[in-house]
Formats: sequence, structure tokens, C-alpha cells
Amino acid sequence: MFLKINEAWNILKDEKERKLYESQLLSQQQTHMNIYKSVSLSDMEHKGESQMFTYPCRCGAEFCIEEQDTKGDSSEGNILIACDTCSLLLEITAR
Repeated sequence: MFLKINEAWNILKDEKERKLYESQLLSQQQTHMNIYKSVSLSDMEHKGESQMFTYPCRCGAEFCIEEQDTKGDSSEGNILIACDTCSLLLEITAR
């Protein structure tokens, strides 16, 4: 048990190792998710009056994300947002 805890600590204390671990974990999680599509922010419609980006879902609803939630460190990776009507997810890539 101690060896597993020590191994986990060695990964989490090193920023480079932690980022690699988190990337691998996210990749594993995404294989089990219901991702509808991967798009860049420029593929989405910007609704300036409401400060929202939207993208149509195949169920007829829209994926929505506030402009402030798209800002930040681009190295953080992709953003997943859920449709309010169905179980699909939209992946916004950092490209």
C-alpha cells in the first residue's frame, strides 16, 4: 500500500508528471463520454448581446458557453460543455 501511495505522490508533486497523468486520465474519460463533435471557438456563433458562444446540437437545442468561461490559459486544454436538452457533449478545442 505504501508503494502505491508513494508512486502517486511522486506523480502529483511533479508538475510535468501531473500534467501528463491528467492528460491520460482525461483521454480515458473521453473514450467513455458521449462527445457529439469537436469544434474550435471560431466554429461557434458569438452572440454579442448576451456574451455567449453557441453551437447547434443534433437534438435541436444549442450548446452554450459564456464568453468569460472561454478565456484563460490555453494550455489548460479542451473544454467540454453539455447540451441542456440531451446527453451529448461538445468539445471545444484549443486550436
